[in-house]
Amino acid sequence: DLHSFPTRRSSDLVVVENDAKSTDLILKTLKKSSLPEVVSVLTYWAGNHKMDPAVPLITNHLNHSDATVRKAAVRSLVQLGGTQALPALADLLKSDDVSTITLAKEALASFGGDISGALVSRFDDCTDEGKKAILSLIAQRKMDRQYDLVTRQIASGNPEVKVAAVNALKEVVTDKNLPSLFSLLEQSEEGLVPAVQQAINAALSKLPARERSEEHTSELQSR
Repeated sequence: DLHSFPTRRSSDLVVVENDAKSTDLILKTLKKSSLPEVVSVLTYWAGNHKMDPAVPLITNHLNHSDATVRKAAVRSLVQLGGTQALPALADLLKSDDVSTITLAKEALASFGGDISGALVSRFDDCTDEGKKAILSLIAQRKMDRQYDLVTRQIASGNPEVKVAAVNALKEVVTDKNLPSLFSLLEQSEEGLVPAVQQAINAALSKLPARERSEEHTSELQSR
């Protein structure tokens, strides 16, 4: 019963005070309650107060029938972080539901720590929407170690995934990718050329000024 908790009134929502007794009751209520308004309030509370023992229960609510509860679960897992929360959030990218993928993408964009392994290991199991979300995250987090994954999608992805990949390219390049990028430029479809050129410029910008000039001159002379 929610009224068993020590509470205070804030913005017409019952907010549970943080003490050991309430923590135990919250865990029990999260496990048993079927009321979305109760589950969502307590889920947010658990996230805000870094209640790590609640992670398995909150993870179960990622597939709740109520959208408010699902959103609360995602937001709370981001705040809790850690090795338990990340796989659960990354798995949402495999959903067939676009709104779920969007919610997961937004959550993972602000997730602390390295998320690259969780994204890459799920890439092939995702729908095209999920793949586009992962490519966007790779770009946002500037994951230069995922250069090969990005370029593979430019070569073989479906049209929308291909565009997402080529748009991500400039965020994951280093100067070491220049030979590959020049080859990619020659092989690219006309509509993708501007984005590949941007990626080349991004890679060139990471060279010392003298090397940058020499690299560009050498490439022009080879054509």
